[in-house]
Amino acid sequence: MWDDAPEGVTAANNAVQDPTQTEAYKQQQQLLQQQQLAAMQQQLLAASGKMQQVIPCPAYLISKVIGTGGMQIKELEQNTGAQVQVDRGNGMGSDGCVKISGTADQVAACCNAVRKIFDDAPNRNQGSFDANKSGGAGFKGLGFDPNPHEDKANKVEIDVPVQHVGLVVGKQWSTISNIKGETGAEMFLDQTMDQEQPRKLVIWGEVNKVQDAERRFRDLLEQTGEKEKRRREGNGGSARSFGNSGG
Repeated sequence: MWDDAPEGVTAANNAVQDPTQTEAYKQQQQLLQQQQLAAMQQQLLAASGKMQQVIPCPAYLISKVIGTGGMQIKELEQNTGAQVQVDRGNGMGSDGCVKISGTADQVAACCNAVRKIFDDAPNRNQGSFDANKSGGAGFKGLGFDPNPHEDKANKVEIDVPVQHVGLVVGKQWSTISNIKGETGAEMFLDQTMDQEQPRKLVIWGEVNKVQDAERRFRDLLEQTGEKEKRRREGNGGSARSFGNSGG
């Protein structure tokens, strides 16, 4: 009786049974490719008499390692002779890593310097974030105006929908903290309005720094909005297709 099954049903069954189409399989293949690439890089480094060390980096410390405009990375490279690359994670609060390449002595010196940056940074457990609490203190003073009576040069305000506050803030305020550290702009998230109203991300400082920070946050919000739109259209498209086929 299976020979009489509709073509669409047979194709659907094959798609479900095909292990190469599952998300887990794709992720496994992607991880395998990354491991193979890392192994090739290690071989190339070994052939040139160099090595690489990877140090996990908590999200809230990524901006500390990079420094404003990448100055901290440049200083690390100049002082140790090693090459430094920072993986920012997914940019939404996940941890990243610091990749250090060079001779054994260079890598050892740079690793020590990076760990000192970690040790000298503020405690990651300072502060907390509650997206539903209006006027929260915020992490590292980013949840309130540090100088409410001060004129803010080149001030820009970005409306942040309540459902996207966590995205802009990041885990332990890591996203906003990283962008602040990397751009050099001043900023805070105003949460003094009613719970259902959008929050306001306030940015100020030198023009180029403000523009850089504004672009990053708007890109982040735009990408999230596009993903939500595609998801809604995908759900709606499936429903419309099903309805039309029945007509």
